[in-house]
Amino acid sequence: MTSDAKPPAARERETRRVLEQLRAFTRRLNRNWSSYVPELTFSDFMALRAVADLDVPTVQDIARELRIDKSSASRRVAALERDGHIERHQIPGERRAQELTLTDIGRRTLASAERTNLDTLGERMADWSDADIARLAQLLERLNR
Repeated sequence: MTSDAKPPAARERETRRVLEQLRAFTRRLNRNWSSYVPELTFSDFMALRAVADLDVPTVQDIARELRIDKSSASRRVAALERDGHIERHQIPGERRAQELTLTDIGRRTLASAERTNLDTLGERMADWSDADIARLAQLLERLNR
């Protein structure tokens, strides 16, 4: 045990507190999403973000990235395609797989949603010091590793 380590019961209490706060943040984000970004559901935003982040995204990749079944990913992709946010393109040499790409509308919508998210989070942390924000980012990166 390091000098600042807590007894196991106290450490578990603090870990539960972290989990509760992460859940509260996620619930608040989901609950308030439509007022921040009315043109997209949070799930659609996550799918667009995955399309933008992955090298050659397919429906199966989106399902894996979002940890949802392929039929749910397929419905989400179909809705995003219908709304003009993404396009499908045949992958050379593949019989069935199609690459998903953002359209100009999809890129603008994603950029707008991300700007809104940054502004909203920035407002919530307006009275935080730069060091506090940097420390939170560092700790979240460490947690996500």
